[in-house]
Formats: sequence, C-alpha cells, structure tokens
Amino acid sequence: HRICACGKKEHKNKRKKKSTNSDSLDECEQILSYEEMTRYYPQPNRKRPVVMVGPSNIGCNELQQRLLASDPDRFSTPVPHTTCPTRSNELQDGSYNHISSEEFNMMIQQNQFLEFGYHKKYIYGTSFDAVKDVIAQGQICLLKIQPETLKVIRASDLMPYIIFVCPPNLEKLWRLQDQLKAPVVNGVRKGKEVLTVDDQLRSIIDHSREIEELYGHFFDFVLVNSDLDQAYRELLMEINRIEIEPQWVPTAWVNSK
Repeated sequence: HRICACGKKEHKNKRKKKSTNSDSLDECEQILSYEEMTRYYPQPNRKRPVVMVGPSNIGCNELQQRLLASDPDRFSTPVPHTTCPTRSNELQDGSYNHISSEEFNMMIQQNQFLEFGYHKKYIYGTSFDAVKDVIAQGQICLLKIQPETLKVIRASDLMPYIIFVCPPNLEKLWRLQDQLKAPVVNGVRKGKEVLTVDDQLRSIIDHSREIEELYGHFFDFVLVNSDLDQAYRELLMEINRIEIEPQWVPTAWVNSK
C-alpha cells in the first residue's frame, strides 16, 4: 500500500536552512538548522498528541496498543476515514468514518488529512479534525505516522510530541523479534533476492539511520527499543513527564494560540 502526507507547507520563521541530499524534500522543506523556541507549560485541558515514528518491525504498534490497553480513558487514537464500504458486521461502530470516494478526494483537495494511503482499492486517512476531536475530549491522542509526515504535523497547530523509536544493535534486535506480533521471518523476497532474517534486520537498522539523518531535527525524544517491557516503561515515564514539566517548543506554536 502507498502512504501520502498532505497538509499545508511548513511555517517560515527566522530560520537558516541546511542543504539535504534527499529528493523527497523540496527547497522549502529542507532541514532547518535553528528556529526560535519558547518554554511551553503543560495545560491540563490541552494534551499534546504523542507521535511515534520509526522503521518497521521495531514495536511501534505494540507500544501503542499497550498504552491504549493500560488506560483507555487517558489514551485514544483518532477515528480514520475510509472509502471502504461498511461491512455487515461493523454496523458503523465508530471504528471508521465511511465516506464516498468523492468526499475523500474533496477532503484531500482541502488539505484536511494529516496522512492518507491506498490499500487494495480503498483509501484510508487520518484527518486533522479527528486528532483534534481526541484532544477536545481531554485525552492523549496517540499517532503512528510515516517519517515524511513529520514536517506536515509539525507545521500544524497540533503541537505534537514526537518520539523516535529506533533499533538497538543487531543481536538485541534479533531478541526483540520474539516479542513482536509480526516478527521478521526468513525467505522474504525483494525483487529476485530472497532475504534472510539477518538481511532484514540490517535493513531495519539502515532505515533507522536514514530516518534519523533526514528527520532527526523533529524528534523530541529517542526511545531505543531492545525490550518491549522496558521500552514501554520508558515511554510511559516520558509521557508522564511532559504532562507536568515545561518543554521547549517552536515560538510559532505558542503565538498561534
């Protein structure tokens, strides 16, 4: 399936730009060497969304599910939109907002989606309003997004707290796979190649380095996941911390409030 990031371009503040070799970023979206920052004090009625990003098979799904299961009143995820018709056993239970292709395309044109993607013949997407609905209910909105969506969410008024979940060394990454619901397996094909587990784990580490090189300036916290239990404890501790301690955020976020 294919994932797309959308939304408005990044705000232009008093910033210097640094060149990047990535073809995915145009001149207006190059890595920024600095921006004006302000101390932000947590507001009980306005929880910052917690955004997890990282390579595949690193445990973002599992960590999010643990948070949701631990305290459903505190944590929630936005209700996604989809063009997939309602199935008979779903009965519009609120797990999706089912809309027509015409409605979905109109929302895309109006930059209403933080991120959307194509799976089989249907489109799925997370709207900015769906995230704001969770925040309005006084909950912490949990998001897992593609790295290229970071520049979109950070240029929005959502005030995200971005956590990069990255792999440990190869030996520990091997052990982590035993804790994941969808671990890396032998024999995966990539073109004409048949990849071993070692090949794929090295690819995860390489991809993690690429993400950090391109988007590391967006990260608020880096979580090395070598063990799910330990990573979950560290993640929860960090979420608890940002609810009581001030953080440095872009001045543009505070001025827009």
